[in-house]
This record gives sequence, structure tokens and C-alpha cells, in this order.
Amino acid sequence: MAITSENLLTISGWPVSFTKYGSGKELLFAFHGYGQSAQVFKSFKEIIGNKYTIVSFDLLFHGELAGKTIPSAYLTRNNLKEQIQYFLDAHSCKTFSVIGYSLGGKLAMNCLEIFPENIHKLVLMAPDGIKVNPFYKFVTRTSLGKSIYQFTINSPGIVFFINRLSHALGFINQKVFRFVNDSLESKDKRQKVFDAWLVYSRMLPDIDKIASLINQHKINVKLFFGQYDSIIHPKKGKKLINKLENKSVVEVLDTGHNLFTEREKIAQYLLQG
Repeated sequence: MAITSENLLTISGWPVSFTKYGSGKELLFAFHGYGQSAQVFKSFKEIIGNKYTIVSFDLLFHGELAGKTIPSAYLTRNNLKEQIQYFLDAHSCKTFSVIGYSLGGKLAMNCLEIFPENIHKLVLMAPDGIKVNPFYKFVTRTSLGKSIYQFTINSPGIVFFINRLSHALGFINQKVFRFVNDSLESKDKRQKVFDAWLVYSRMLPDIDKIASLINQHKINVKLFFGQYDSIIHPKKGKKLINKLENKSVVEVLDTGHNLFTEREKIAQYLLQG
């Protein structure tokens, strides 16, 4: 199949949706965050489109994949490997760079685990998956956790009560309080959170392995965090950063969780070298 600027295809039973930006010789795979779509990386085109061909993927249950049937409850590393290899073959490329934001950072790190010898640059924007929330593991890895969350999809009162109480007692700030309310305000949104959590629950990055591969292959890595990010605080990156030989791989930007407001600085790193 010809790779055009926008496409929806199936690879080993899994629906794959992507949008392509730029016309550069280097290949850049991009993974967006929760609640976004592949379109969010369009803003990088004018800055790096002459150097890179950006292949921006829709995450499952997002963008053009919202409502699409999937063949299994869980995406695996082997599934991701097949998808990335398809695009490498289609572009006749052996090497590539990858960028991931928030939830997409988890997939970007998996790309490094799968293709350590093929990655030129890895860019992580407030990445999810470096430090795993115990509640996430409970909900996605245990029968009890799944049952409790399924119950709250139809009866969310207890979730909103706990959120209000946590806010009142100072355990969470106003931004997190609002984020939880906005993410879970409707049944459809609560179902989407569960579906997205579950389908990527087998893709937790092995941070020790990733650090070892970065050090071994001298992979160019940059982690960007927002100084005022209440969702993924910069300190969550320490688990990875402390294991790297090069400790100067992190940059804290003057923003919150939405790092796309600082796309110019992030793009400049991709233009280096």
C-alpha cells in the first residue's frame, strides 16, 4: 500500500491511523498524549519539516481510531514492532527518531526497547511510564481493580467524592482536581480512560533496560518537563535520568503539562546534529 499523507490501515489485525507531515530525508515517529490526536504534531511541520518526514500516529481510541474495533484487549510490543517495521520498510529506512508526549512517551520508550540499534534520537515530553502509579497497576492488572473501575463507569459518585475530599484535604491541587473531573465527567469519557489504560497496560517500559540501552548505544536522548506540571512532575524523570551516563539530558520548560506551547525549543533539539 502506498504511504500517503493520511491513512488508515490494518497491520496484523490492529487498526493503524497516521498523518504524515514534512518531506525531509530523516524519519520521525510521533506519539501524542491522552485526549489528543495525530494532528497535534502538525505544529512541528513548519519548523522541522524540511529535515524530517513526520509520521504521527493516532493512539488507540483516539482520532480516527475512536470507535474502531481492536482484536485484543492489550497491545503488545510485538504488535508495535510489526507496525514500526511496516513504516520503516515503506520508507526504505533503517534508522529513525521518535518523539512521545505524555501517554505517547510510553510508546516512544517501547520503540527504543525494540529498536535500540535503529534509533537516532529519542525525545520524551512529560512522558508517562517512567514512574508507574500503583493505582494504574491495580486497575489494569488485577481482576478486582478492573471490576471496581467498571462499576464506577456506571456509578461514578464515589470517584467524584474522593476527588473532592482529596482536594479539600490538600492531597491534590486545583489543576489535578479539575483534570480528574474533566476526564471522568461523562460515561463515554470514563469508558475511554479505562479502554486506553487497559490496551497499553502491557507496554510498561523497563526503565533499567532502557537506561542500559541508551548508555550502550550512545543514543541521543532529551527529556522535556513543565516546571508547573501537576500531572507529570519533573521529579518523575529522576528514575531514568539517574541511571544515565549523561545526566544533562533533561530540560525543564517554563510551562505546565501542555509542552506544545514550547514546541520551538523542543523542535530545535531535533534540528541539532
